[in-house]
Amino acid sequence: MCCQVTDAIANYNAEGGTCISCGIDEARGVLKDSPKSRTNAGTANYNEGVRKIIFLVTDGDQTDGCVIDGVATGCRKTAIHMAKNARDDGIELFAIGFGDNLNNDGPSFDTLGRMVEDPTTHRFLGTDVAALAE
Repeated sequence: MCCQVTDAIANYNAEGGTCISCGIDEARGVLKDSPKSRTNAGTANYNEGVRKIIFLVTDGDQTDGCVIDGVATGCRKTAIHMAKNARDDGIELFAIGFGDNLNNDGPSFDTLGRMVEDPTTHRFLGTDVAALAE
C-alpha cells in the first residue's frame, strides 16, 4: 500500500487551480460527525483512543475558492481559516507540501505552518516524495 501511494504521488502531474479550503471542508464533513472519536466528549460516541486526522497534501498555494462566508478574501487567508475550523472541530491537521519554495513553485511554508497546530511536528515541505522521506 505505501508504495502505491508513493508511486501515485511521484507520478502526479498538477494542472489547474488549487482549493485547499475545499479539500479541508470536504474532509471536515466526513470526519466531524463520524462516531467513536475523542472529539465527541460527553457522549456515548466518546473514545479517547480515536483521533480524527486530515493529511493535507498540496503542490501549491490556494488559488481557487477564496471565499469565507460568501465574502471574497485572500486565498491564503481562506485556507488558514478553514484549517482553523477543522482544528476547532477537534481534527488534527498535517500539512504536506511539494514544490520548490525557493523558486516560488509550490506551497508557502509559512501558510502551511499557520494551518497546523504545531508547525514543528505537523508541517512538511519537500521537492518530491524522496525529499520528504529524509
